[in-house]
Amino acid sequence: MCIRDRISSSTFLLEIDGCSPFILKAIRKRYRYKRLLQCQDILLRHNIPVSKIVYAEEDRRLFVWKRMHVICEEKIEGSTLLHVDLTHEIIKDMPHLFFSLHRIKSTLWGKLNEGGRSDSLFFYLNENIQQNLRKLYEYDQNFPFALVNSSVDYCKRFQREVEELNSFSLCHRDPSRANIILDKNKSLYLIYTCEMGYFPPFMDYYMAQIYLLEGNEAKMRLFEAAYMQGLTLEEKQEMKIAQPLFKLFVLTQLATRIPKVAHRHTAFSIVEKEIERILT
Repeated sequence: MCIRDRISSSTFLLEIDGCSPFILKAIRKRYRYKRLLQCQDILLRHNIPVSKIVYAEEDRRLFVWKRMHVICEEKIEGSTLLHVDLTHEIIKDMPHLFFSLHRIKSTLWGKLNEGGRSDSLFFYLNENIQQNLRKLYEYDQNFPFALVNSSVDYCKRFQREVEELNSFSLCHRDPSRANIILDKNKSLYLIYTCEMGYFPPFMDYYMAQIYLLEGNEAKMRLFEAAYMQGLTLEEKQEMKIAQPLFKLFVLTQLATRIPKVAHRHTAFSIVEKEIERILT
């Protein structure tokens, strides 16, 4: 047996003679350990493609110098979408990965480890949008501060529609190209599931368009067409009503995540301009 390679500061490739390779994760925070186990259990019970956990121990003896819990899971043989050309076939398959998640419902919203929230989803969205817009202005003071103020009234236009939502879907909440694997059989798998929670599915839709397809209009239209084919008439109507608010939420969230380094300035500028377009 050998730990052949370090994938990140707390994730390792584990190889055992005569066995398929495994991924060994060392997790410091107990709540993240519990949330990851909970997510994997839900996904496997609903036959959603995800790597299977073969060992989990709430025990800090293995990485005693870091005091971390341990999860060992099967390694999916394939590549993340970071290293794959997004062909039309792959883009058309993407919505089905999200549909399988979004059919899992709850009457309460929030992250899985929160046990479900019954307070105002609109307040959560509005507060996060305002905070992120202020961060955006701090980062780029050419961004019109008047839009930070006007966004309050803009968001209130959607308050009634959001507060009338009474069913929420299981969402990945971080569907970047680094968090989806294409295996050797051309099947898609979700990884990094510990941020999952129950939210309106429109959130994953806009995250997928912006995070996965990176603003490529042709690919976004292809994804949209495939996605819309899988929605019911009621789901399409709900999405149409609240669409601008959820898109603004995702864009402002992304704007604060883009690393402040030179080669990402173009991406930041594109996101910033789209936010301005929505608010003006």
